[in-house]
Amino acid sequence: MGELLSCPMCTGFWSGLFLWAANAHTELFTFDYSPVTGLFLGCLGSLVSYIFAMTFDDNGLKLDFKKE
Repeated sequence: MGELLSCPMCTGFWSGLFLWAANAHTELFTFDYSPVTGLFLGCLGSLVSYIFAMTFDDNGLKLDFKKE
């Protein structure tokens, strides 16, 4: 379980798949139960998680200034 949550992209993928699987138990969102939709939500969650990981860190917004 620790390996699945060790990288931001893996965490985003599995959380997207979890939301797809929890579709029948909530009224917050509705998706069809196609495997293509599950794969799409997993990839979308992975992309959003990657963008957030590259934008923010433990200290807030990542601002890298490089001196030339």
